[in-house]
Amino acid sequence: LPACLPTTACPACSWYQLGIYYPFFRGHAHLETQRREPWLFGEDTTRRIREAIRGRYALLPYIYTLFRHTNQTGVPLMRPLWFDFPEQTRLYGVEEEFLLGPAILVKPVVQAGAKSVDVTLPEGGVWYEALGGAAFPGKAGKPLATAVHMDAIPVFYRGGHIVPRRDRPRRSTAAMAHDPFTLVVALDADGKAVGDLYIDDGRSFAFAKGQYLHRRFIFEHGVLTCDAVPQPTGTPPGTLASKLLIERIILLGLPADKAYTARSTGSKTHAVISGAGVDVRLAKGSAVVVRAVNLPLASDWSLRVVEGAAPVAAE
Repeated sequence: LPACLPTTACPACSWYQLGIYYPFFRGHAHLETQRREPWLFGEDTTRRIREAIRGRYALLPYIYTLFRHTNQTGVPLMRPLWFDFPEQTRLYGVEEEFLLGPAILVKPVVQAGAKSVDVTLPEGGVWYEALGGAAFPGKAGKPLATAVHMDAIPVFYRGGHIVPRRDRPRRSTAAMAHDPFTLVVALDADGKAVGDLYIDDGRSFAFAKGQYLHRRFIFEHGVLTCDAVPQPTGTPPGTLASKLLIERIILLGLPADKAYTARSTGSKTHAVISGAGVDVRLAKGSAVVVRAVNLPLASDWSLRVVEGAAPVAAE
């Protein structure tokens, strides 16, 4: 966050909400700047800034995985829209939006008092509003008019991608070390999505000797699978022992007005909720959520989601 950060509630809140999607997130100041601690702007602004910071902590598994890709390929974490869509020349002039990795699109709110902003969504795909899960198609030459409110800036999940998160509020990353993961599965028009999750000890260079886990997730034909990510030639395979679990799966793109059944490897049935009352991020939204799956990150498994409620066992 810049030293020139405005010291009034509205811009300060927007800067925090934007900063959580930067590769590095920290406050910055010097001796001649006014104080701008989150608790100086009133309780409502402090609450919103607290929620933004919690959102940053939740996204750290995704961001850490992106750093792994940067380490291996040099691809930047934060990039302009045309980086992923070079064939869409209309995106070459879009300078007030960016992608965090391939899966998250961010639209900063830079105008104080703005009531709405126009969001340019790359065409040919589906984009899901991150706060509530509503789906929007990318349309050529037609920006999406999006209402602006104080609780969050416009952010969208890209259809066809899976974003790993850790959603339990903690005081530090050390306190999160053993927490389970949530997978946000944003389906494309064909009902497919892919993503990955990388972990290591977070402290040393032991990953260079194979002390890491890099897992791949693929959702297609109603089945989510987990296996190892193939590594480049010369990279030792990951052998990190881990008891970490995938606890919850949020599916964006399935009709939320239907009932579903989820069964994982071994025919274990998991609770599924759907509709407009499920927790997508920090607010209520429209999604299908498979709860308490508790599947091991370090093992291969599959989870099938089908329409129809699970039969009730006879007593």
